[in-house]
Amino acid sequence: MISKNEIKQLRFLHSKKYREEKQVFIVEGDKMVREAIESPMEVVQLYYCSGSSQEFESIGTLISEKEMKQISQLSSSSPSLAVVRPNEFSESLQTIAEKPLLILDSIRDPGNLGTIIRTADWFGIETILVSKDTVDCFNSKVVQSTMGSIFRVQISYRDLVPAMLELKKVEVPLFGAFMDGDSPEILSNVVKRGALVIGSESFGISDAVKREIDHSITIKKDGMGESLNAAVATSILLYQWSLSPRN
Repeated sequence: MISKNEIKQLRFLHSKKYREEKQVFIVEGDKMVREAIESPMEVVQLYYCSGSSQEFESIGTLISEKEMKQISQLSSSSPSLAVVRPNEFSESLQTIAEKPLLILDSIRDPGNLGTIIRTADWFGIETILVSKDTVDCFNSKVVQSTMGSIFRVQISYRDLVPAMLELKKVEVPLFGAFMDGDSPEILSNVVKRGALVIGSESFGISDAVKREIDHSITIKKDGMGESLNAAVATSILLYQWSLSPRN
């Protein structure tokens, strides 16, 4: 059973402002809810409908399909939904700089961000630094498109230029994806540390961020396409990076 007040509070979580205020977000679907339970994050509340996974019965609240539709953020509601509290990002830049980093500048499309997070997880990227104007990573479309990677990849919203200057102090090479640059094969030579910067499809990497990049790289174009989807470009470059001796 779920109260009208609970439904109201859960619907408030559809808003970024309220998610930030309460420091929680929503995940939907048996697979995502199960991954949330198994992750280091805290599952604050869990709701499920009849026919959902039996493992939720001991820790969740049974509700009707009508009630689930009222609290779901999806066009077609799932049989289960959890409210999750993410872990606080506490590691210093010096610490996370010991491993490969991904930096995202003004990625506004939720589907793109979700796919990039999922791709980063595949290639073993544990931390992504994102500009403050990048879409909220706990937006429902982002969360669902990560397919569970949101629980394994740390996302840190920052002013990118100061962060990049800090990385330079500890000699982390910064690579940026541009329309004109060197072959991405140079990523294969990055044995230890490094950071790859990806900009938005519409405007690319901003001028302020561009000034701090050490190496410009580009994906060779043989056809007539205007540009690559940001998530696709990230996948290609992370694959190239995965060929380095560090792996």
